[in-house]
Amino acid sequence: MDRGKADAELLADFIVTNKPCREIPIIGAPVPDVLLRLQICYTCGELAIEQRSGRVASSIMMMSHEGFRHVVLTTGRLVILSKTLRDVHPFGFSTLCKLARAGAELVDGVIAVMSKAITLGTCDGQPTQPGRSRPIWSLG
Repeated sequence: MDRGKADAELLADFIVTNKPCREIPIIGAPVPDVLLRLQICYTCGELAIEQRSGRVASSIMMMSHEGFRHVVLTTGRLVILSKTLRDVHPFGFSTLCKLARAGAELVDGVIAVMSKAITLGTCDGQPTQPGRSRPIWSLG
């Protein structure tokens, strides 16, 4: 049974050495391959967050015409990550170890934010007061 590409083949696109990085133009919109790598990277983060927390995470990415990108990860009504990415043109990692470390730091940081929100007594990201069933702020 053919299982598709090996792990090393799948991750090879995320490894960008210094020499190719210098050859990438930093003016204008990033090439579609870079944007796809960025989307895949945060999608994998979402899946790891869901696996560890049991809560579905989703990402929203916005990009300016200059290549700046803003990433927002949410779960329910809780924003668990809001990050501005500058200079995404050479997006990648120099080694597989650095890729793994960056992924682990992303997931660990988000899990810490989620744990803190639970400790503070939030309800899907909305603070509640003791004895109240409704969030402090509400549309209705």
